[in-house]
Amino acid sequence: MRPKFRTEGWTPASEEDHFMICPTCGERIDCRDLGEVLEHLHGEPVEGEPVRH
Repeated sequence: MRPKFRTEGWTPASEEDHFMICPTCGERIDCRDLGEVLEHLHGEPVEGEPVRH
């Protein structure tokens, strides 16, 4: 599950921009709540962020 990429400095146009629909179960997810986001991985591995060295 990977929502569209948002660049640094992104600001929401409205409160609704913080939510997405889970592609697996169809529930609405508040993306500001990490616990809620992790709940909706439904067993998929967590993708790591690229690291610059």
